[in-house]
Amino acid sequence: MAEDSRLVIMDFDGTLVDGETIDVLAELAGVEDEVARITEMAMKGELEFGEALRRRVRLLAGSPASLLYEAAKRLRPSPGVREFLATAKELGAKVVVVSGGFTDVVEEFRRKLGLDEGYANEIVVKDGLLTGKVYGPVMSSEAKGRIMDILCTRYGVRPSDVVAVGDGANDAPMLKRAGLSIGFRPKEILLDVVDHVVDHLGEAADFLTEHWGQ
Repeated sequence: MAEDSRLVIMDFDGTLVDGETIDVLAELAGVEDEVARITEMAMKGELEFGEALRRRVRLLAGSPASLLYEAAKRLRPSPGVREFLATAKELGAKVVVVSGGFTDVVEEFRRKLGLDEGYANEIVVKDGLLTGKVYGPVMSSEAKGRIMDILCTRYGVRPSDVVAVGDGANDAPMLKRAGLSIGFRPKEILLDVVDHVVDHLGEAADFLTEHWGQ
């Protein structure tokens, strides 16, 4: 397999970084309790992901857009992520983050960590304030699966040659289809889906080398 046919797709919140962007934004905006209640409803299956996201984003309406950059400063790369990314690059892989979070925050980490591409939700800003709306389709689990198809076509990669890394139910479609799936501190629902479970992304670097035969 040629080196240019290697692709790593990573989730963002709770995988590439050590927290959830919406929770950090909610804390900064003073609406953490309200957001937590909606998150709990979604986790119980009472709300689908897209509706839960829209409801939480609506609670941010009127907050300064600068909260997005403050949130990016508060989040930290997950343990071992730099080692994992360095190994992926050494093996010639493209690395793309596909997130249910927000473009402005994802883009900060994409530049900082040298990722090739980033996909996320576009939160609408007007006159320097968050409007409480998300532009376009929400990055649902189905959307993550569709982006995986687009990326495979773009980079000439078969799904079986993709390494996918995630932690939650929203990542299941791409994890199920990837040739190698890694759960980083995954939710219980993913335990029967992933090939490996790691608590430190440095451990996952060895799986890349094994998967691509070097």
